[in-house]
Amino acid sequence: MIENYIFKNFSEKFSNITVILILFFCIIYFLIKLIKHFGFLKKFNNKIPLIEIKNSLILGDKGKIIVVQVGQDCILLGITPNHINYLCTLSNLKDKNIKIKSNNIKNVI
Repeated sequence: MIENYIFKNFSEKFSNITVILILFFCIIYFLIKLIKHFGFLKKFNNKIPLIEIKNSLILGDKGKIIVVQVGQDCILLGITPNHINYLCTLSNLKDKNIKIKSNNIKNVI
């Protein structure tokens, strides 16, 4: 009789603890999802990106060119499924009096 009481009492406590742990882990899981979804951590990341894609232009089914800014210089790259080729550096555009409207590659080519 005492064994039944102890076992019953233990099973009730165990089930209560199990439910509480499951709820706790569910709350933690949803908090992590919420933080990732809304990007709360990005607000605290004040790093300036070293490489930034400024613009791209698709040249066909498999090719495109992109302008990549590295520091103060802009680099023109040609991209195909098998290769990435350096085409030129666009840092001297002001010397040639070429005006680029809204970083549009079509004006450069």
